[in-house]
Amino acid sequence: MLGLGTNLISNESTRQLGYNNTYSVSFDGTNEYIDTGNSFKTTIQKSHTFSLWMKTPTNAELDNSAVIFGTNDTLTDNGFQLYNKAGKLAYTFYANTDGSRQIDSSTTWTQATGDGDGTDNVWWHLVIVSNKGSGGGAGSTVIYKNGTVLTTSNEIGTITGTNQGNYENDNNLYIGSVNNATTRASAIESYIDEFALWDVALDAAAVASISYYGKDLLEDNGGYSSAEDLVAYYRLNEGSGTTATDAIETSHGTLTNGPSYVTDAP
Repeated sequence: MLGLGTNLISNESTRQLGYNNTYSVSFDGTNEYIDTGNSFKTTIQKSHTFSLWMKTPTNAELDNSAVIFGTNDTLTDNGFQLYNKAGKLAYTFYANTDGSRQIDSSTTWTQATGDGDGTDNVWWHLVIVSNKGSGGGAGSTVIYKNGTVLTTSNEIGTITGTNQGNYENDNNLYIGSVNNATTRASAIESYIDEFALWDVALDAAAVASISYYGKDLLEDNGGYSSAEDLVAYYRLNEGSGTTATDAIETSHGTLTNGPSYVTDAP
């Protein structure tokens, strides 16, 4: 498993990329989160991609439903979240009457509930690619870990292109927890870094390229050519304060209830 110990790429390659993020945000798993200030509804209505780096400390508090990021509208059954489901990494997406859950076929976390190692103090790069279907055709979701597609099972079903296009949820996206109809829920104990959202479905070559830490997502490089498609990019490199600056300047986030910048990065 690739992570902090391997640094994913050589120091020489990192220097050539000319980008160095030395901070991340630490969440304690109680009630801390980043409010992005935006639901990104119109982006979710299209094909889109999420990317982030995360690390859970050894013996972290990993509740069965601890959420890495997400937003839900319980009144309309529209929303999405990446989370721990009984010891497995899962991504659930609802759009009107349709729902889809992709869940890792193997045990992702080292323990399902309570005290567990999670990523065992190793940084993971996670990417969620949602491909919108055409009309009444079904879309698809792919989960990548460290540049490799996870083998997943589809527990719920599929979302048609029509229903995804009608996705309706105005609740802001939270990082480190989920915005459950304007109420924070299911926080995770974790470090999170370099959170990004595109309004296109990145292909495998692009995902492999951005899985190298030190990649500036604002610059096309290698197999990655979607800098202009970024909708939001929280580098989380501020080092102090309660602002999570969006490099795209779509919506700056707010560190809420006490998450803090730490000098721990992939």
